[in-house]
Amino acid sequence: MNCYPTAEGQPNVVFEVYWICSGVQDTYSNFVAAVSACNIPLSTTSFTPYADLTQAQVLGWIWANGVDQAAVELQVQALIDVQINPPVVILPLPWAA
Repeated sequence: MNCYPTAEGQPNVVFEVYWICSGVQDTYSNFVAAVSACNIPLSTTSFTPYADLTQAQVLGWIWANGVDQAAVELQVQALIDVQINPPVVILPLPWAA
């Protein structure tokens, strides 16, 4: 998370969160992930000190500020599905034993 050292009189104010949504399905698929950043608007009415932030709270900020959780999870599942059932395959040359 990126923070301002001080903002609106508060220390260590988060303004940007980098997130990863990852997935693995069975032993045939490799690890896949969607990665991005999300800007967090400053809220002086509900400020939580940095040391008191929870993962659930920060994820809530991400989902509330333009990141569609369901769409991201579908994207990761689609990447896994392509690994399991690739639409294109590269086969060995038939004359190369």
